[in-house]
Formats: sequence, structure tokens, C-alpha cells
Amino acid sequence: MPRKFVLSAVALVVTLTAGFLFTDPLDALTNPDACVKALAHSAELRDFYDAADDQALTSAETIERDRDLALAAKAEATCSAPVTTTTTAPTTTTTAAPTTSTTAPPATGAKMLWRPPFDPAAPPAGTQVSTVPASGGTYTGSAGRRLLLRMPVEVRGRVTVRDWDEVVIIGGRMVAGSAGQQRVLVFENNGKVHVEGLWIDATGGQNWQADAIIANSRRAGSSITVQNVYVHDVNGQAGSQEGDPEHGDVLQTWAGPSILRVAYLSANTRYQGLYLQPSQSTEPPYGTWELRHIDIRRPTAAGWHLFHLDGSPSPALQTEDLWAHAPLEPNQSGDVVSDNFDARVTIGQPPERMVDPDDVGLSYVTPGYL
Repeated sequence: MPRKFVLSAVALVVTLTAGFLFTDPLDALTNPDACVKALAHSAELRDFYDAADDQALTSAETIERDRDLALAAKAEATCSAPVTTTTTAPTTTTTAAPTTSTTAPPATGAKMLWRPPFDPAAPPAGTQVSTVPASGGTYTGSAGRRLLLRMPVEVRGRVTVRDWDEVVIIGGRMVAGSAGQQRVLVFENNGKVHVEGLWIDATGGQNWQADAIIANSRRAGSSITVQNVYVHDVNGQAGSQEGDPEHGDVLQTWAGPSILRVAYLSANTRYQGLYLQPSQSTEPPYGTWELRHIDIRRPTAAGWHLFHLDGSPSPALQTEDLWAHAPLEPNQSGDVVSDNFDARVTIGQPPERMVDPDDVGLSYVTPGYL
């Protein structure tokens, strides 16, 4: 959070409380939105003191007034002058030359890359519109049916969605709410799935496996789209080895889908990140899989790949702006990503996270689509 200055309560004017905050003008160098607040606060500050009786101020209040007005002048000067910044590139270690991002990380309100299969504001006739209760639930469809899921309250139970032609979820907050919950959001054998604007926390699940999102679909032409999603944390089993059935993932896919599209995803995990197994159990005809603007962090050395793809055949990949950060144990060298991701992922932290957790969740409103 940016540093704040708190105005003292002046005895002559009690309409402003001691909780009134004034943004540090130096934040304008790195946060343009701070200038809007700073200039508004400086105007309020001047109005505040203009209305006061200078002769009635004590010595301490006069010193306070001069300090506050100097701060307002500094804010006005900082925000009125052109700002030039120099950004130091983060320290990175790569196992191969990383791909170069052609698109900067999104600013708040950046438009999304992919539209949902139908408009959730005006769903087609016959669409099932369901409100998910706090306890979660299972939603089973059939051929030719559409589902719109709404999450106006925090969901603390597993949600499973299966056998629908089209599924749309826009916004929501999901938490693994019990020690026995292994998965938060599950998609099984659907046609087109669109997930956007979710805030997910899987730390309340079983210690060895608490997947945030898990998906499969054997349908030809099936697609799963995940964009503008923040995963607060995922539990995992420390010390697990590749191939163990017990692990926690940010996103796990198996048995498809034909098309996977993930963009603007920020995640924290204590074990694995994207664990993609498209050809396990079946091999649907593949389209291109797109992974763009993703950053995944693991705070501990224990764990496995943050980007993992296996299976043969595998879909063609299009990647852009992928980041993985995790400390390594002394005997580890390249176990942050799997071999087929080595040249596609930058090992390190991006200048800023792809998704601000404050921009998603219960109050999420889509910024629109390109």
C-alpha cells in the first residue's frame, strides 16, 4: 500500500476527521492514479485552511498548517511536471533464452483477449442461470444446454460443472473451506468454458492436494478459457516427486481440452502451477493452446514445476509473457519449469503482477474485450 499522511484534527473545523488521508506525492512517480487523488486532496486541504481563522490557531496548529500546505504544494508540483522514470530490470536466471513479451502487463481495466461464448448480461433463451450458494454444488447439463453461474457470495465448497455445451462464470470469490476439500472448481466434459474475474484461495484444502481449477474434456472442439484470475495460494505436498498422485495445482488439465486459452493469471502456490496433461486417457483433436501474461510464484524450494506440459501428442503452443519465480534447493538447477517450457518462461519476477487481486472477486466487472 502506498504511504499515507494523516491530517490532524483542527479544533476550529470538526467536519474533517482524523482519518482523512493524503497520498504521498512521490507515489505519482510509480502510480499515475495517485496524482488524481493527490491533486483532489490538495484542493480539499487548501479549502480547509482557507475556511479557518488564522488568528485563532495555536502555535502548534500554525506549524501543522504550514507543513500540510507545503505537502500540498509538493504534490501539485510533482503531478504537474512530466514524470521520467528509470526501471531496473528484475534479476533473472534462465535455463534458455526467454521469449520476449510483445505486450506490456495489463493496466487496471485492460480489455480481455477473449469473449465468452454468450453474453452473460443477456443470455440466450433457454440458458440455465444458477446462483451458487456458499456451500458450492454440482451442476450437470446435457447436449445443447448452456449454463451461467453467478457467485454473489463467497463460495466455500467445491463447485463441479459437467456435460454442458457452454459455461460462463464472470466474477466470484472461491475458498477451499474444509480440510477434506481437495478441489475448488472442477470442469468435466464440457464444450466451451469461460472463466473470468475469479479470486481463488485453495489453502484450506487437504495439505497434499488442493487444486484451484481442474478441467478435462474429451469432446472434439472443446475449449477452456481462463482470464483475469488471481489465485491467492495453493497447498501442496512438500517433498513430492513428479508422478505422485498427490499434489496441488493452480490449473490442472487432462484428457483435453482441444483448445486451452489462459491470459492474465497471477498465482501463488506451495507446490505446482500449470500442470497440463492434454493426452492423458484420451486424445481429442487439438487446436492451438495459448498461454499469455501469466506469473506464478512459489515461496519455498520444495515443490515441482510451475509450468508443466507432458503427453504425446501435445497441442501446438503459443506463449507470451510467462514468468516463474521460486527459490531452488542446492541440488536443483532447472526444476521450476518442464523441459518443453524452458525457452518460453522467464525465471524471475515481472515488474508487476499480471492481475491485481483487488480488481477481481465478488465485485468484478469485466473491462470489455478486444
